[in-house]
Amino acid sequence: MLDVRNLHASIDGNEILAFDVPIATEAVMVDGNGFPYRVGDQVIREPQEVINQRKEAYRRVGYEQRIRPDATLDDLDLELARAFLERTPVGARPIEEILERYGLIQASAAGWRLTNAALLLFARMPLSRWHSRAGIRLFRVAGTRRQHGSRRNVTQLRRSELPVASAITESHQITREHIRRSEKLHDLFFKEVPEYPEFAWQEAIVNAFAHRDYEVQGREVEVWFYEDRMEVSSPGDVVPPVTPRGPTAAPPRPCEP
Repeated sequence: MLDVRNLHASIDGNEILAFDVPIATEAVMVDGNGFPYRVGDQVIREPQEVINQRKEAYRRVGYEQRIRPDATLDDLDLELARAFLERTPVGARPIEEILERYGLIQASAAGWRLTNAALLLFARMPLSRWHSRAGIRLFRVAGTRRQHGSRRNVTQLRRSELPVASAITESHQITREHIRRSEKLHDLFFKEVPEYPEFAWQEAIVNAFAHRDYEVQGREVEVWFYEDRMEVSSPGDVVPPVTPRGPTAAPPRPCEP
């Protein structure tokens, strides 16, 4: 039986009755309609196991949201935070209020409590105090695949260990330095053309930082330059029910007679 709580409120002389229904721990089957799942203003039908996987993912408290009890506001570079957040809709407010607004710090009787996200974004150096490998490394491979041992063909180009608010900009700069360029004839003039489109690899690096699993502390974001391609890798796996090939597919429906 559902624990349905209600709340009476009055707005502009109109009585409002609001219902708060706790989330079910497992997919609920609606008689005759299968397993519905709300997406925005629509209701879609998905397999029971897919909905249950989503619910399990939502219940997890991500690494970024956890509070670091040993951290204080003094551990943040507030000037970096201000510069990074000043273009947001609340950028003119006091920096503590902005950080709280975005869930990066929390108020308590003992003072501000910091999340891992706040430290990953704006920690004072060294960042390794809070995360052993939150940065990025760049490699070049002499060939189209990596060799090991006496045939090793990998050279580490650079390593950066800055808080994410600075790391993305620096990563773009150092990656640009290592992208080869060639000259191609355009009309009557030679034009310098980079090996890879700038927008594409910049977005790949941003996504690698934004979507990596920071629970994994043994690896950084990595950029690999091969003779025939460029790869950007991000630690961690995809969140269920998503798979490397896309969302878990619904089982085929039986044919109707």
